Amino acid sequence: MKGSDGFTICHPQLLSLTLKVVEGVVKVIAPQLKNISLDLSHNYHFKCFAKALPSLEKADICIHYPCNALNIINMLQQFCSVKYLTMNVEILEFLSSKVDLISNQPSPFANLETLKIYPVTGILTGPSLKKIDVSTVVKSYLLDSSPHATLTIVSREEVRAVENATLALQCIPKVQLMLDELKTNLD
Repeated sequence: MKGSDGFTICHPQLLSLTLKVVEGVVKVIAPQLKNISLDLSHNYHFKCFAKALPSLEKADICIHYPCNALNIINMLQQFCSVKYLTMNVEILEFLSSKVDLISNQPSPFANLETLKIYPVTGILTGPSLKKIDVSTVVKSYLLDSSPHATLTIVSREEVRAVENATLALQCIPKVQLMLDELKTNLD
């Protein structure tokens, strides 16, 4: 269903959902949903019905340019049953600037086993890479109800290294061709 301000997904047997949303309200009615992958712009509002997503096991959330802390907090609370959560560090950096909204709230994630944080890209800021800065209040909000959860934070340096290695691997065939041509010309 699509309305003027967004759309609704209603499927009682839906198990997996991948969404890329530019703007508007996203309403999901899917009580059996086990996996969700969200790639959202800054101008969105995600809403679940029927008491969150009780069957959710895995969530991957990427919000480009997060700007509404209440929307993010409401969305995270709806993912309370998740076991494996992955999200971009920009969300956490944004929430770190809004700690007053979560400082007295309990962590919604009682079943969390792993939390993976990654930057959207290895963005360069001047001569060095921007340092990841996530407050302890935000980390506590995410992990306090699951003290045995594993936290992995992928640094921007690691993302940049992978990007550079991928580019280097793509260049190898071209370099090999150039060397073969040079060798042929020298013979």
